[in-house]
Amino acid sequence: MYLTNADIYSTLISDLQEPLSYIPEAMFIGFVFVLMYLCTIMIVGRVTNIHVRHYKVKSFIAWAFVTWFVVVIKYTLLCRTPGVRTGVYLTLFGTFQPTFRGFMQQLENVIMFIPFGILLPFIIKSARNGLICMDYGMFLSIAIEYMQYRTLRGSCEIDDVLMNTIGTVIGWFIFVLIYGIYRISAMATSEVIDNK
Repeated sequence: MYLTNADIYSTLISDLQEPLSYIPEAMFIGFVFVLMYLCTIMIVGRVTNIHVRHYKVKSFIAWAFVTWFVVVIKYTLLCRTPGVRTGVYLTLFGTFQPTFRGFMQQLENVIMFIPFGILLPFIIKSARNGLICMDYGMFLSIAIEYMQYRTLRGSCEIDDVLMNTIGTVIGWFIFVLIYGIYRISAMATSEVIDNK
């Protein structure tokens, strides 16, 4: 099986049209969630001038996370007709198919959880530990597979959990890179301020 980049890109674009169509609704839900979060913080009175920038960044990350979560839940559960896809496949690599379509399904399962691995460590400090972040991704994937099984909206597959977990780990490495760059730039800015 020889794959060209054009084959992969065209199939990804075609397959991602459905989940991407959920983004506007998910963005609105994320916006409402963040608005409620900010209102709660302001009512409690925890925002000072010093923390305004912090809450802006945190709010953006929370908005992105909720947007991602809504898209994933809608795509994996809510948009599916009950009873169409059922079954339990608990043999590791048991659903892997040595075809282009099979390869793309596994790749898409990885890609789906990369944002989770990037965003979660910004929200939950314990997830900055790679193993803990991986555990969160694995448990969320297991929960989705279980809900698919219970609602008859999809097959429960151990291979999906594996691919989602790999996506979480890839996302965590991207987080480490972004956070490292942020820390270095923050230290450089601090040194410039201190030297003035």
